[in-house]
Amino acid sequence: MKRKIVALFITCTLGATLLTGCGDIASAFSSDDKEEDVDEDAEDKDSDKDEKNNDTDDSSSKSSDESEDVSDDKDSSDGEGLKVPESEEELFAFMEGEWDFVNPVTLEDYAHMEIDDKGSFVYGYTGSKESCTGEFVANHLYVEEDVPLTFTVNVSGLDGMTFEYSGYVAEGEDSSDGKIYYGSCDGEDYIYMEETGNGDTFAGSVLFQDPNTVDGSFHMGANSYIMHRKSDADTTAELKDGEFYAWVWKADDKGLWAQEMKPITWNDENEYTGNRYTAAAFMPGEMESAYYEYSKDIDKKLLLNGRRLDMENPRYMCLLKVSSDGVIEDIQEVDDAFYGMYDLGDLDAEISFDSETFTYNGIDIDVSDLGGGMKINNVYTAYGKVIIECYISHHENSYLVFDKFRGEIGQEYFNGNNLIWIGDDFTTAIYSDGNEIRDLCGDLMYYIDCEEIESLEFTDDGKSVKCTYTIWDDKKQDEETKVETFELPERRDGAMNAYSDYMDSGRASDYRRFMEYAPDDAKFFILTDPQIWTGDMFYVMGALDEGAVNKVMIVALSDNTYFEIKDDDGDIVASDYLDKGRGRAYLMTVSEGMPLYTVYVTTYDDNFKEVVSTWEVTMISGETYQHCLFVE
Repeated sequence: MKRKIVALFITCTLGATLLTGCGDIASAFSSDDKEEDVDEDAEDKDSDKDEKNNDTDDSSSKSSDESEDVSDDKDSSDGEGLKVPESEEELFAFMEGEWDFVNPVTLEDYAHMEIDDKGSFVYGYTGSKESCTGEFVANHLYVEEDVPLTFTVNVSGLDGMTFEYSGYVAEGEDSSDGKIYYGSCDGEDYIYMEETGNGDTFAGSVLFQDPNTVDGSFHMGANSYIMHRKSDADTTAELKDGEFYAWVWKADDKGLWAQEMKPITWNDENEYTGNRYTAAAFMPGEMESAYYEYSKDIDKKLLLNGRRLDMENPRYMCLLKVSSDGVIEDIQEVDDAFYGMYDLGDLDAEISFDSETFTYNGIDIDVSDLGGGMKINNVYTAYGKVIIECYISHHENSYLVFDKFRGEIGQEYFNGNNLIWIGDDFTTAIYSDGNEIRDLCGDLMYYIDCEEIESLEFTDDGKSVKCTYTIWDDKKQDEETKVETFELPERRDGAMNAYSDYMDSGRASDYRRFMEYAPDDAKFFILTDPQIWTGDMFYVMGALDEGAVNKVMIVALSDNTYFEIKDDDGDIVASDYLDKGRGRAYLMTVSEGMPLYTVYVTTYDDNFKEVVSTWEVTMISGETYQHCLFVE
């Protein structure tokens, strides 16, 4: 059975160890999502490969300075260093030979494939005499001209193999579309393949996965697997400095092995939201990998998928910043798009409006569906959003927020005037509502006794606001314009707003901005009554007490976080498991005095011991406006 919609991309990389994991149907890790605990004491097992090759030499664990003296049928045929393929034929020449599939969690080989110079292959599980045949067919779906980035893998003879029950029907033939990275690292050649698309196939979900491991990490549309073999080529690249894209094949506690990658870019559009962005696929800049040490400033907690660097085989695309002596000064994750592509940044949108119709990249939205009589007066852009100003009267507007990451206008809007924000950060916005000036949480920033507030303007430091307003002069029997500059109250919601941006975009860069607020010992994060534009984004699981009006969200900072909410009688009223970055929101009463609820969160320390942290559901700060808190 196959539920495949799109073609898979096969970008190319160089490598060292693998990056998959075992999936639901014995599936390997996807490049998107779930990660597994790694048994760091697991040993590489070469038994089947070594028996075939009569080779007892071990590949080195960190450096490949020593040349291989032993070569056999499984070794790459190139001598002093691998050349980056410049054609489909040269790529197949690199792929030709025998390869072992390795489980990157157990580090054990579980299958083998023999590929010829035309891309045809024979595949079977380690220790089994059963096999099937297939072929790699280049797709050239992107802007590449010579070396393909995408392949279709066709397999036949599946009815001659035995599979554990998986819920899939094992027909005689199947196909799987995917992208590929390839290269060499630490004495070995590697091929990493990732099935992409918004469907799954028997080949990607079952056939090419470890049949001995079913761990629930299967991710729809993004199965992956890695092949390796010993190399008699020079697998060590010269150290680079500056910034460059890299695919990380291997990592240890002190650093990582990285292969330089070159992006191939084109303009693309999200088919669901209409958002336009710079799409990218990656091909190797060179075939070898170099080992780079971490500087003391590297903080993996800032990385959305940073736990992958704790694995021996991270499967990790990133932008490295390296000093002249080969030390990593910074790591930035490359954001995933979909179908195996990456997102290198937004493109300018085509935006227009006419009366009740807002048009975003050719998509028309009728704002009258949100409220009768709304007429668009103007539109403004900020990060991830288009703010639609609708005229109500000379003294009042309605502000609608179009979310480009969701491709829709939020159902919750607000009325007021003089809406302003700093730079492109909409979360800093304030506006006037009559004589009051409020922020997007509805908190009062300032009150002016006047006839009307005419304009608001941030000062250069963003901490104060210049307000122009009118008063009635009884002596002159006329209005008089005045200007007053006031200091904004301290707002301690930067972490909440950054987290909101991350939940909206899903981007690693927004997650990093959120985690930069987190103290080292933080166990979980709490936010209460977030900004109005998040109303459709933070789904509320339910109300814990009748008449509750406060939205409270619990956010995990690590995988396998368990929480319970207990009422004042000690009864559990809500509980769940959360992975890193995920949250659950409930309506409950946030007390000013004695709490009605207490949140209990269980996490694990570096020694896998349980750590229980608590938060009594009360007002976070009585000094100033604060809607969020890291709990240690």
